[in-house]
Amino acid sequence: MSKTIFSLISFVAGMVVMSLVASGNHTSIFAQEPSAQSAPPATPPFIGVKIAGGPIPEVKPINVRMSYIGAMGAPSDVRVDGVECSHCVFDGAILRYGGGNFSLSDFSVSGPVRIELDGAARNTVLFLKFVEALRKPQSQIPPSQLSSNNPETQIINVSGTIKGSIDTALR
Repeated sequence: MSKTIFSLISFVAGMVVMSLVASGNHTSIFAQEPSAQSAPPATPPFIGVKIAGGPIPEVKPINVRMSYIGAMGAPSDVRVDGVECSHCVFDGAILRYGGGNFSLSDFSVSGPVRIELDGAARNTVLFLKFVEALRKPQSQIPPSQLSSNNPETQIINVSGTIKGSIDTALR
């Protein structure tokens, strides 16, 4: 009987010691003056439900600079993310955009132009379709338009030539 009691007392003592060692909290707590940096920032009151999401995608800076480039004849595939192009000509081009910064100054576009959106740009279009569906609950957007894994593609027939400048880069 004494062996059983000794074993039980040893087991309980071992559990208590292990719970103290494995608790992960080994810091002493003392009252301190609050520092100016530890004060949480004041935020406006929020009414509703907050849902934690992922991080906001980072928009990379422009890293390719070109000028007087002509994409004429056969359809050329042009990725505009991260591109700064001055005096570029797009005739029948396929323009691909994923949501990054770009700058096209004094550009010229003619012919049928194919626009393909992917990445953050595609997600933005899908989100705007969702917002539009919320505005008009009676008219529903087919679920295939809100959950497509394919890039958003649109073909625009440009009549004549369009010239202009556009810059999305924050300076």
